[in-house]
Amino acid sequence: MSAFLGPIHYWLYNKVQVEDQMTKAIVEKAMEKGLLTAATLDTADQKYGTILNQSLEEMIDTDNIHGWLQDRVSVAEGRLAFFVTEIIEKNSDAKEEILETAKCFGHDLKRPEFHSVKEVYQFIMDTLLDGMPCDHVNSIELEEADRLVYKRNHCVHEAYWQAVNGDVTKYYEIRQAMLEGMLEGSGFAIRQNGNQSEIVKLG
Repeated sequence: MSAFLGPIHYWLYNKVQVEDQMTKAIVEKAMEKGLLTAATLDTADQKYGTILNQSLEEMIDTDNIHGWLQDRVSVAEGRLAFFVTEIIEKNSDAKEEILETAKCFGHDLKRPEFHSVKEVYQFIMDTLLDGMPCDHVNSIELEEADRLVYKRNHCVHEAYWQAVNGDVTKYYEIRQAMLEGMLEGSGFAIRQNGNQSEIVKLG
C-alpha cells in the first residue's frame, strides 16, 4: 500500500466498520436475551480492542498505514468470532437468531438499485471484509448477462475462529444470511456451493 491515504484505504476501512456494526447488532440482541454479560464485553475489549466510530483521518497511523489497517481487520474479525462462539456456547439454539440478526442488518444497509449481476458482485466486494486487498481472496470464474460465478481462493477468516475454538462454518452461515438481506427485494439472489458463489438475476 502507498504511504498516503487513498481510495483503497477508505474502501477497506468502510468494510471493517460494516463488519463491526454487524457484530454490534448481534451482541445487542444477545445482551437482550441474557446470553452475554457486561464482563464478557469487557473481556473482548481488553483482548481484541475496539473499532471506534471515527473518521479514518482521525485515527490512522500515517507512518504505518498497511499495518494499522491490518490491525483493524484483525480486531473486527476477532470480535465477531469471539462473540458468536460465546453466544452459541451459552445456547446452541441462538444460532438462528444470530442469522436473522445478520439478515436484518444486511437488509438495512444502504443499497443501490442493481441493474446487473456485475453491479451486485461489486456491491458485495465493497461491503464484505475479506482480509486485505493484497490477499486476493475472490476471483470471477464466469460472467454472463444474468449469472456471475466467483470463487473463494482461500479462507482468511478461519484463524480467528480457531483462536477461540470456534467453527468457521458459522461465519459463512452468518455471511450468507447477511447477503440474503442485502439482496432481498432486489431482483437478484446469491447461492453458495462450497467455495463458489453464484449471483443470479431472478425472473
